[in-house]
Amino acid sequence: MAVGQNIYFSKSVAELTLPNGFIAGKYEEAWPQDTFLDMSEGAETASGLLSNGQALFIGSQRHIRWITGDDPSNFSEPEIIHAEVGVLNQEVWQNVFIQGTPSGCIWLTPDLRVIGSDFNAYHDIGHPIQDVLDSINLSAIQTSHAMFVDDGEFDLYILAIPRAPTPPATRTVSSTCARSNGWCGIHSICPLQCCSTSTLLEFRSGCSPEQ
Repeated sequence: MAVGQNIYFSKSVAELTLPNGFIAGKYEEAWPQDTFLDMSEGAETASGLLSNGQALFIGSQRHIRWITGDDPSNFSEPEIIHAEVGVLNQEVWQNVFIQGTPSGCIWLTPDLRVIGSDFNAYHDIGHPIQDVLDSINLSAIQTSHAMFVDDGEFDLYILAIPRAPTPPATRTVSSTCARSNGWCGIHSICPLQCCSTSTLLEFRSGCSPEQ
C-alpha cells in the first residue's frame, strides 16, 4: 500500500501463526504503522503500484522503482530501475501479455509519452501517435485510463485520453498491439457528457469490437 512516499506492507502469515499452527487473524488486514519502506529521499510520492509476480514496481511522477524479496526480513530498498519515465496514475499502468505469456507493461507518463517495458529495458512506443498524445487536455489528464485485452490473435493495450478542453468531453481511444507495438484504431473519438473512468471491450457475434 502506498501512502505519500512510503510503501506499507502487512504482517506475514508467520507473525499470526500460533505454536499449534492456528492462524490467529487475517494478515492482509494488519498494517502496522512502523512496517514501511521510504521510496524516495526527495519529495516524490507514489502514483502507481504494479507486480510481475517476482518484484513490486513503484511508479512516481518521475521514476520507476522496484522492491524485491518475499518477506520483510529480505525486502530490498526501493531502487530506481527506469529513470525519468514516471507513471501518470494507477489506471494507465497495465501488465501486458503475448499469447498468454507475460511480456512486460505499458503506461502513460506525465509528460505525455507511452512507454513499453519488459521490466529490464524500456522504449517510447507512443511516438507514432505523439500528435494525439500532445493534444491531451492537461486539466483532465488524471482521467486517462487503460486496459489490456487478450483475444485470439490480438494482444491490445487500449488507452483512453481526454482531449476537449470543455464538456462535453471528447475521449480518444487508442490501442497498440503488444506483439508489434503498432498502433491501430487510433481515432475512435467519443463525445461524452462526463469524463469516463473505465473501459469495457465487447466483441459482438459479427466479430466487430465495441467500446
